[in-house]
Amino acid sequence: PTPVAEPAVEQEQPEAAAANKSAVDAYRGIVKIEVAIRQPDYATPWKSGKFGAGNGTGFMVSPGLFMTNAHVVANAERITVSPYGDARKYAARVKHVAHDADLALVEVTEAVESFADVPCLQFSDKLPKLEDEVRAVGYPIGGSRLSVTRGIVSRIDTTLYSHSQSESHLTVQIDAAINPGNSGGAVLMDDKVVGVAFQGLLQANSTGYMIPMPVIKRFLKDVEDGHYDKYVDLAVNFFPLTNPAMRKQYG
Repeated sequence: PTPVAEPAVEQEQPEAAAANKSAVDAYRGIVKIEVAIRQPDYATPWKSGKFGAGNGTGFMVSPGLFMTNAHVVANAERITVSPYGDARKYAARVKHVAHDADLALVEVTEAVESFADVPCLQFSDKLPKLEDEVRAVGYPIGGSRLSVTRGIVSRIDTTLYSHSQSESHLTVQIDAAINPGNSGGAVLMDDKVVGVAFQGLLQANSTGYMIPMPVIKRFLKDVEDGHYDKYVDLAVNFFPLTNPAMRKQYG
């Protein structure tokens, strides 16, 4: 019989190994956020409200401080944070919240030293362009482990934010799958954060949205003084004046 040669072991290229290590380091800063909520009943405010539970995603921006969506922690009675690859749950609280921009900062209230060696995710300085490839990372429904989906930027537009139902801000549409539980998760390009996943369109396939860096940076700038001041509301409406006679009358 002829001896069978051992299969050659393909060596990982240094560039690929560095890229994989960089991706894993970025994922270590992404956590699962679980909340117990009490939904107020505004029609009968004397009642305690309905209790429920939910989960979302967050990512570390400084040791023990995580960015997520406002709708993930809205009406939260209890918040816990579970690190990547770790079954432990750490108590947390909301530090800053912007319901008009659907962003929030959550900080752990115990065992902050457990996150000392976890790298913080870095924000990108640029807005992605059409057809740029991005990765949505989070903890969607159907599992307790980290999920990564890839897609491209398919539209950049101003869209209504569903959490407030009254604010329209810059959004980036991507065709990476974004499902309940992905909310608050980082959207990465070249291992840097270019947005925060926050809503999807149920009536269409592969249509998800992320909050882009201009909105995120404004929120972070606003809370530097320890207080969120919200967006300025001019309290006026406008409409196009298409009637030629009216345009002539008003100049």
